[in-house]
Amino acid sequence: MRVVPTESNHVVRLQDMLEYVGGKTTQGVTSVITSALAGTYDPSSMTFTATSVLPDTTLGDRVLLVGQLDNTQNGIYTVTSQNTLVRASDMDTSASLVNGMIVPVSDGTRWQLSVSSTPVTLDSTSLNFSQQVTDFTKVVEVIWDITGDGSTTLFTFSHNLETDNVTHEIYDSSTGETIIAGPFVRTSPNDVSLTFGVAPATTDNFVVILRARVEA
Repeated sequence: MRVVPTESNHVVRLQDMLEYVGGKTTQGVTSVITSALAGTYDPSSMTFTATSVLPDTTLGDRVLLVGQLDNTQNGIYTVTSQNTLVRASDMDTSASLVNGMIVPVSDGTRWQLSVSSTPVTLDSTSLNFSQQVTDFTKVVEVIWDITGDGSTTLFTFSHNLETDNVTHEIYDSSTGETIIAGPFVRTSPNDVSLTFGVAPATTDNFVVILRARVEA
């Protein structure tokens, strides 16, 4: 199961990152409601009030509706009470809904939006979501920051990729330029060391990236 990253040092699929930056992948949701919810939708407040308690949700959850009989009501909502959903603040404009947009789910699945016409008009355009069946053998990244102290030349990193088949990159965070520092040595499938020829100064700030193709 692929868990949606929540911490700054969690592994992220490179494809997810690129799609997010490009506006093709949204912030993830905690659950998907696939059956039609009975209730009323108020377009002025973008609020859906269900006639019964929402299934498997807690306050603050981001929920994706995909099965509404009026599919203009589908989309990403935030749970504000036991039976009330409000369109999420990052998904409550026409411009935020992009045809082909990917919605990651915390259980590891992904849903994709297709629209009946473009540009999208919120609460007017039909919003159709389908679950992606995807091979998640993708490139993932692990990132560390290095701050020099003027004396340390050897830095070690531990990750959870469980593979020796990784590539390495180091760049200067002040300039964004990739640099050549010294040899990376894989000491185990989850440990890598890096040796600088000259110890980074206290003013030096570098970023180390490990990339690997793994089964997420």
